[in-house]
Amino acid sequence: MLYNYVCIEGLIGVGKTTTVKYLAEELGSQCLLEKFEENTVLPNFYKDKEKYALQVESFFLEQRFKQIQDSDFSKKTIADYCFDKCLIFGKATLFSEQKDIYTKLFDEKRKQLIMPDIVIYLLTKVESALKNISTRGREYEKNIESTYLNSLQAEYLLHFQKIKEFPVIIVDIRSLDLSDYNTLYSKLKETLSLKHPLGISHIVL
Repeated sequence: MLYNYVCIEGLIGVGKTTTVKYLAEELGSQCLLEKFEENTVLPNFYKDKEKYALQVESFFLEQRFKQIQDSDFSKKTIADYCFDKCLIFGKATLFSEQKDIYTKLFDEKRKQLIMPDIVIYLLTKVESALKNISTRGREYEKNIESTYLNSLQAEYLLHFQKIKEFPVIIVDIRSLDLSDYNTLYSKLKETLSLKHPLGISHIVL
């Protein structure tokens, strides 16, 4: 693997954690996995986004910041999220008056963190993500709606178009059977063995 700090991103249900665990084992890297289960507000958020959005996003902001800050990046690392996820989710869930305060806090914390060497975004169909969410059977996720996932995906793509600090590879898997992990994993390993330009690039599977 050419890169020291890799982030795999994508919608809820796209298979980020499974992908990271596989790649880390194959490529001899450590995993940095989000501890979403520690956010006790999350089940309430999916029932009432308006009421709990600021609480859930503030918790994740602090948790992700501390986890990245405390990590040892002298070892090759593959993470199942990037810190920019905080801003992306915040824009999709918070009200305008909350977004300004939250964005300032995000910007201050981002300045203190090491940036990834590369981000890979798995671009999937919302319908496929919902199917995977249903299959894994987390009770609180049953309230996730397609409109929410569509808004998240739009925010991800808009945000990554603005990134100039590191390569962002959009891997379009919308035509790929998500049970065909071998094709995806093979392409990801190849992608991580190549040097990519800063900013956004696209791969279609």
